[in-house]
Amino acid sequence: MKKLYFIIILFLSIFVNAQNSFEIKNVKKTVIPFKFINNLIFIPVTINGVELNFLLDTGVAETVLFSLENKDIQLSNIEKIKFSGLGGD
Repeated sequence: MKKLYFIIILFLSIFVNAQNSFEIKNVKKTVIPFKFINNLIFIPVTINGVELNFLLDTGVAETVLFSLENKDIQLSNIEKIKFSGLGGD
């Protein structure tokens, strides 16, 4: 009898479909170009006309902007902002 139930359940599982994809409807989205290098995500940004690469790292304590070339950035109106994510740091 257990074999019969097993065969029936196995046969009925053929007709079961899983979800193909997940999509939130009617939501505006923004596409951000990035470079994926050595398992790191780099986002090209321009600050005061200087092209830089922003390393997206959610585990870092402080954000660092850098350029592959030696360019000086004249930053103005800078203030330090402290916030925390899910990790609490």
